[in-house]
Amino acid sequence: FIKNLRKKLIDFLSLIEFELDFSEENYNIINYLEFKKLLDNIIKKLKDLIKSFKIGNALKNGISVSIIGCPNVGKSTLFNKLLKYERSIVSNMAGTTRNYIEDSLIINGIKYRFIDTAGLNNKTKNYIEKLGIKKTYSNIKKSDIILYVFDNFNKK
Repeated sequence: FIKNLRKKLIDFLSLIEFELDFSEENYNIINYLEFKKLLDNIIKKLKDLIKSFKIGNALKNGISVSIIGCPNVGKSTLFNKLLKYERSIVSNMAGTTRNYIEDSLIINGIKYRFIDTAGLNNKTKNYIEKLGIKKTYSNIKKSDIILYVFDNFNKK
């Protein structure tokens, strides 16, 4: 796959160089339809490569799942239930989870990396809690799946 892609890229670059060398002489040496077809083929192969990397990376390192939500909605409780042991501290005090906690679980032969995150509390004045929230947003960007936890019983 890589050798084939490399060959196509070399062919593409050769055509560009060839065209540049003779561009001043007003010759139409390159068949632009073939040139576009080659370029489209290279783009497709690069997209396939990126897709296969993402799949391979998920199989090797696991699918990352960030558990997010407001403070005290049950993120850590859900995290512990999924893992079937108490990995995260759970309390009635908002802001207990200040840093993310990560652990893996295999479900139907697929590895998942669950990440218990700090609660999304944009009104906090606490510097440490703000750092935890910043890490939550960072985890959101890196995760394959976002699991947003809501508390329907304690609406404010």
